[in-house]
Amino acid sequence: MQSHSKTKNLQQSDSALMMSFAAGDPEGFDLLYKRHSASVYRFFYFGTHADKVLAAELFHDVWMTVVRGRLRYTHDINFCDWLHHSAWARLHDHLRLHSLDRDPDNLRSVSRDSTVVTMADFLANNEPSKTAAATQSTVSIDTPVVEKTNNHPLIDHPLIEVIKIMSAEQKEVVLLRFCFSMSNQDIAEFIDVSKSTVDRIAREASILLRQKVPMAQAHGDRFNG
Repeated sequence: MQSHSKTKNLQQSDSALMMSFAAGDPEGFDLLYKRHSASVYRFFYFGTHADKVLAAELFHDVWMTVVRGRLRYTHDINFCDWLHHSAWARLHDHLRLHSLDRDPDNLRSVSRDSTVVTMADFLANNEPSKTAAATQSTVSIDTPVVEKTNNHPLIDHPLIEVIKIMSAEQKEVVLLRFCFSMSNQDIAEFIDVSKSTVDRIAREASILLRQKVPMAQAHGDRFNG
């Protein structure tokens, strides 16, 4: 009976699991975390140029956004969209603040009037008592060790050195494509530009990958679609 329950939970949508978590079931969070923690950590790992300490800090911030935001989550919010927007906004703010990119002004911010609910949207109108309750969760947020984020260790991953020399816009497209498996159309909608613009940036990134990364043909092909 218990195994049947677990199987059923594994088949539930992200939205259903988030609603379950909001209703007080920590298993909903646990399953969401298992589904998405690797991609979110990978996003921060590559986005911070393999700074494991910083990646872990940003990773934790985003999952705390999920914890705090659960009280205002509704079924009409796409969980993945919200999670990805929260992750990109957190990385974007950090990069702009610390000027980790050569041209940080080229980084496009997540639209503040997006229909996807951001952390600020979730917390701004909460009553203090509700906000306090939302942060007192029994869920465990453990940063995945680097080796667990993929079938192979990310340490010394050839993409890291290439990402360091990419323009801000190339880096943006590569991170969204490689870490969150977004199509060029998805990325265009995500950062609010035309698909032709994303196609151009993706082609440039693909050329750079082929030039700089040994055996990068497979990576290059991923950014041409």
